[in-house]
Amino acid sequence: MSERTMLDELLGDPMTRLVMARDQVNPDALRRMLMERARPRAANSDVPAAHVISQVCCMHSPLMTECRC
Repeated sequence: MSERTMLDELLGDPMTRLVMARDQVNPDALRRMLMERARPRAANSDVPAAHVISQVCCMHSPLMTECRC
């Protein structure tokens, strides 16, 4: 599995890079700002991280009635 995140893919997209260059947006500064805003939300979230969810059998979810693994 790739270590690239959706944010990496978005910031690496040629069209996105052209728009950021036009608007004088620094990709590293944007990444830092987004991570600073996401960190407190993640710490207070009751929803587990995506990598945890993907490793848990769907039968552990009260919303699922049958296993689809």
